Amino acid sequence: MPLIPRAPDVLLGLPWLIFSAYWIISTLHVKKIETREPPKERLVRGSLMWASYVLLLAGGLPLGVLNERFLPRSFALFIEGAALTWCGVALAIWARYHLGRYWSTTVALREDHQLIRSGP
Repeated sequence: MPLIPRAPDVLLGLPWLIFSAYWIISTLHVKKIETREPPKERLVRGSLMWASYVLLLAGGLPLGVLNERFLPRSFALFIEGAALTWCGVALAIWARYHLGRYWSTTVALREDHQLIRSGP
């Protein structure tokens, strides 16, 4: 295993690292939650989210035709995918920035809750 990351790994990993750092830092300034969704609904939503992570990140799952490539490997396609990744992360950060202190990973009402009408 090389100690120096390959350029494609950096190109695809860096936006997620930036997003994770922004996410963690911005959670330090949110308002207190007054009410939140019921635990059962949170469990269902969380389970679906973790299942999607497993399907996305676990290689070699026996999924038959779903494991087959339908587009050829090419540098141009990689660049397009990397650009979409960067744009998606930028959009998520922009949305998170506009929600500011009212942002939440769960469905919740914060203290002095307001409807945010700016942002993407």
